[in-house]
Amino acid sequence: MNNTTINETVSTTSPEATDIVQTLVYHFSKEFGWILIILFFDQLCNFHLMAKVMKARKEFNIEYPNLYASRTIDGDVKAN
Repeated sequence: MNNTTINETVSTTSPEATDIVQTLVYHFSKEFGWILIILFFDQLCNFHLMAKVMKARKEFNIEYPNLYASRTIDGDVKAN
């Protein structure tokens, strides 16, 4: 594009497209990066704790619960 901005390019096409572009462009403050860092470390901590639970389940031979009722050979519903 020849030194044209997005708004100039879109404004030549249709007014609806200009509204869409303006609603999609967000201006975040510089402090918004702290939120992203906190979310990253929150997920990292969550994955770490999930790994510890999976390791403990494997070590103590704890099976996962049946989340859905399954039918037995007799046709009765098997409980957890």
